Amino acid sequence: MSDQDDHDYRMSQRKVKLVGTRNELENLLKTKKIDSMSQRTSIDPIEAAMRNNPGLTREKAEEMATKFGF
Repeated sequence: MSDQDDHDYRMSQRKVKLVGTRNELENLLKTKKIDSMSQRTSIDPIEAAMRNNPGLTREKAEEMATKFGF
């Protein structure tokens, strides 16, 4: 048996441990969806770029945006 076959077999034998009820999971997913939607609308593109690139300053981001026509 190859390593991949061994891995596939072990993964197929795993037991999934459920935590919480279906309603709790659905509520968590709804909350997550609402949070991510509100976060997307409140952040301007330059702020998002700064968050994704920690070394990026607002001045540099604005300069790049002007160069690329944003």
